[in-house]
Amino acid sequence: MIEEKKKISLLQNSIYMFKFLNILFQEKLHPLKMLKVRFIHYRDSSLQVKNLAKETTELNKSLKSSIKTIPKKHTLRTLNYPLLILFDAENMPIQEHYKLIRTIVIEEFGSKSWNKAKLETAYKESTEFYNNAGYNQSINTHYVDYGKDKADDKLVEIAQNLKIPNIIIVSNDNALIIRLQEVSNTIKSGKFFAYNGRFLKEYTKTNEAIKKSKLQSLKEKREQLFKEYTQVNQEIEHLEKTFTKAKKITYKAKQSIPKTIKKKPTLSKNLIIANLDENIRKDLTINPLFINFTEKLVQVDAPSHKEAKIQVHKVLKVFETLPAIHNLLKTKGLEISVFKIALRYAINEFDVNNYQSNNFIEFIQEMIEESAVKLVLKKPSQYKLLFKETLFNELEMSEVLKVNDYGLKEGVLENNFSTSLDSEFLKNLKSRL
Repeated sequence: MIEEKKKISLLQNSIYMFKFLNILFQEKLHPLKMLKVRFIHYRDSSLQVKNLAKETTELNKSLKSSIKTIPKKHTLRTLNYPLLILFDAENMPIQEHYKLIRTIVIEEFGSKSWNKAKLETAYKESTEFYNNAGYNQSINTHYVDYGKDKADDKLVEIAQNLKIPNIIIVSNDNALIIRLQEVSNTIKSGKFFAYNGRFLKEYTKTNEAIKKSKLQSLKEKREQLFKEYTQVNQEIEHLEKTFTKAKKITYKAKQSIPKTIKKKPTLSKNLIIANLDENIRKDLTINPLFINFTEKLVQVDAPSHKEAKIQVHKVLKVFETLPAIHNLLKTKGLEISVFKIALRYAINEFDVNNYQSNNFIEFIQEMIEESAVKLVLKKPSQYKLLFKETLFNELEMSEVLKVNDYGLKEGVLENNFSTSLDSEFLKNLKSRL
């Protein structure tokens, strides 16, 4: 330190000498007195600058000492187990603050301290209604007689008898707080904490402010993450478009190779020579239900009712050999629209009007007589073909019966009127039918 001061002093003297020689050089013929005045002027000004720097340093030190230090981050208080928590229930009803006290103790001292703590309270039986007796089974409740400060005396007695060094009192009663502070002072290594209504209010306010701050921080973080997500998503879309373009180029290159050309489905000879609408031909080619159907059946002319019935029965026989259609006839039923496509192929220029039928349903009823299938109606308006031996849910389906000349369905007389009409009358009526 002394050597540094000597170096500084030597440097200052050198500066003064340099300044003096400079003046001497500039003022060659001036009187010596004038030179002396100028030297003193430069020396004094240098000293003033030095004093000013010293004053500035001292001012900075005083400012630093006046600045308050930032408080350290809150850490859990370490306490020796157990912890005694006394609730002044007559002064502060338990149900109004119990959960908050639990939160504070866990936050301040840890969950182990709360789990091992002894919770005690005391009040008169007459005040039980607003203290909500049995609010928490872990709180040990002491009932006291009528009289001034009886509950307070009991809490003080509990603290004296248990002699637990770590005491927390939940109360607004300053007198009780002072008494328990004195008890804590008599216990070795005693620590005392008082939670009154003002403390709880300030804690709640601070806690809400912290939560709001955290919420705002999380929202900002979410917004930032969303921006990053949008940016990343845009980059992904860009890369995917690049790969898609590359795939298209590769696909076009493959298409140029003859081996990769997809073959059209082969048509059966029967289907090729058949007289058909192109839409029907397409259905027969694409619909998997018609696989091998046209190979097994040739289109014919059927101008008469009898010839049409023969061809319809051939269609039904082929249906029985096709696994997919056979399964539908045996279980769920085959849509009549599929049956109609098959008939438009099987019969050249098929039209129900050629057979004196009013509609396709009536035509089917006439054609499937003496066949293995029956016509059913799945509510509300879906017609299907089923094997006759196939059972069905009568709530969902009903068999479509042929209507006779009297407008009655076959079998309706026996089912609905056998108990209400004379049996001889029924026989005569049936003979007429």
